[in-house]
Amino acid sequence: MEKQVIIFLKNGETLLFQGVNEIDLTNERIAFDYFDKSINQEKGGVFYFDNIAGWSASAEFFQ
Repeated sequence: MEKQVIIFLKNGETLLFQGVNEIDLTNERIAFDYFDKSINQEKGGVFYFDNIAGWSASAEFFQ
């Protein structure tokens, strides 16, 4: 099963990232690599906790 990260924005929007390979967490931000199927390319994302309402990730990242 593909691992995923969901970012909940403060304006109520939700961003879904699928094909996530790795998560890097600090006290200030979440960063991750994912595969963008729409352009067939690997990308990276960084979201600072001050700018988002919350986040969720596949349980496999925490085992």
